[in-house]
Amino acid sequence: MTAPGALRAHGVTVAVKGRALLDEVDLEIRPGRFLGVLGPNGAGKTTLLRALAGVTRPDAGRVTLDGRPVHAAIRRATARRVAVVEQHHDLHTDLSVFEIVMLGRTPYRRAFGAASRSDSAAVETALETMGLASLRSRRWSGLSGGERQRVHVARALAQEPDVLLLDEPTNHLDVRFQLEILALLRGLGITVVAALHELNLAARFCHDVAVLEAGRVVAAGPATETLDARLIERVYAVRAVVETSPHTGAPTATFLAPTG
Repeated sequence: MTAPGALRAHGVTVAVKGRALLDEVDLEIRPGRFLGVLGPNGAGKTTLLRALAGVTRPDAGRVTLDGRPVHAAIRRATARRVAVVEQHHDLHTDLSVFEIVMLGRTPYRRAFGAASRSDSAAVETALETMGLASLRSRRWSGLSGGERQRVHVARALAQEPDVLLLDEPTNHLDVRFQLEILALLRGLGITVVAALHELNLAARFCHDVAVLEAGRVVAAGPATETLDARLIERVYAVRAVVETSPHTGAPTATFLAPTG
């Protein structure tokens, strides 16, 4: 039996005021794999994530999860299977870590209903997974940037999703927290799709990458086979040397200079 979480974009086009943000994107994300979505600013990374999540409805094409159209599903049913961690998120109330992570159980709970044992168990598991059990009573205002990011990921994991989508999960984090977050994401065992800026981190932690340029997928495949100097120069307009790191075994780019 195939594991759940097979996500696929079939010719997805999203346009705003006549400009295509995504242009006939075909992309297959295999279950249990960590896919890094790469590309310069404005390439369409966030739009692709929102389309995969069912938040943005394509103008053409469709997104399927395990063969079924995402946009045809009831929103609550989709939320149980697909969790999203957006780039810009803040809280206007000073909740505790436990209370924030419990928000991830919303798709399973009736309005104003008390948390069930399964809700509490899912939250406890998410806290343990993200190394937050000791911070369960800490208030949001007292958390560091890295801790806040881990809380948001924990809230998404409390949904017990088959697919986790993240927009720039390492943004504004120190190197230590970048490494911790990406290592955790790779080890979750569910389908993970993350928009990333750091090419070397993507090459090290992602099973696969998809590179966007002006709303189109120009390269996709295993990270170790896809990222090379020619691709980097084409998409990022930067000359680079790509070598295999003797420490990690992953391709590592040294950026030399802008082209032109």
